[in-house]
Amino acid sequence: MLLHDEGHGVFGRVRATRDGAVDGLLLAEDGRLLLLVDRANGLWRTDGGRRPLYDEVDVAMWGCADGQQRITTTMARFDGDFAVPASWFGPEFVETTEETPDGPYVRFTGLAQPVRLKFDLNLASFQVSEDRTCTSLADEARTYLLINTSGTAQTTADLGNARSVAERAAGQLTAHGRADEPGAAPPTSHRRRVLSAPRTNIHDMTTPAPDAPFDPHAFPGDLLAKQCEAAELYAALHVHQKTLPWSREPHKGWPAESERGREHRGRPASPGWTNNEAAEYDGLFEALRKATAAVNAHDWWETCDRHGIKGDALVAARMALKHADGAVPALPLRQGDVDATA
Repeated sequence: MLLHDEGHGVFGRVRATRDGAVDGLLLAEDGRLLLLVDRANGLWRTDGGRRPLYDEVDVAMWGCADGQQRITTTMARFDGDFAVPASWFGPEFVETTEETPDGPYVRFTGLAQPVRLKFDLNLASFQVSEDRTCTSLADEARTYLLINTSGTAQTTADLGNARSVAERAAGQLTAHGRADEPGAAPPTSHRRRVLSAPRTNIHDMTTPAPDAPFDPHAFPGDLLAKQCEAAELYAALHVHQKTLPWSREPHKGWPAESERGREHRGRPASPGWTNNEAAEYDGLFEALRKATAAVNAHDWWETCDRHGIKGDALVAARMALKHADGAVPALPLRQGDVDATA
């Protein structure tokens, strides 16, 4: 996974926090939210001023500004690193338990195989919000603080009151036998049995809401970054070409001549390209080929096709990409700049 570990670590937390993360998975609650930072947005830089994707730098392409604990807990759960109360699952779902002072507990590896498969397919997902505005690790830290410290602080009394209400409601359901009545809500321990629920889709909160019209010009950040990279490589290749002799191999050239009143320009002798010149040209050309291939084969165009964006509308979207914010180099080169550089 291309995630850094700047977030808070899970194993330094109390067991209740860890169990709560698993409980959220079982309940398929929408609180399983991750905030990922797109570091390939062209703006994000290391302390040394280098950019992921654009420069050689040992930095992950995505950062996790909030939710690292949920990711780590989920991975540890699937690896069987810790157990949770067996009462969270129906007896038919549990194969192996271990005794604890709190009663029998079960690890993920102790669940029946069909249940493990359903858990993987149906519940092992998160809602994802992508941030494409951060420009540094310091920005990511500020974003984390805004999420976790803004708003009204929840006191110990607030949390204790919420727990008591939940526990009291669960006890009333069990005491009055309402769980057996048709249409009644099951007690809390049974509410967790949602292993056959439809899979919760991963949402990118930078894309349009389901009810909003699809916008083919709402380009994803990685596509914008690749288009910008292709534009920069194209300009760099043309700058380099201006410095090269007209013939890659040594050539004696030919004189100008006239034929039936038409003038044909000649060519001077060419010494050919040096090994370094040829290597630089080939490197730029290959990098440009890969960047343009990544743009042309990007999943976004399939998404457009699925939403009925075809023909002229699709061509218009592809042309708009070249001028979109984030796809144009910060200092685009013009022909005069190329001539001056050469």
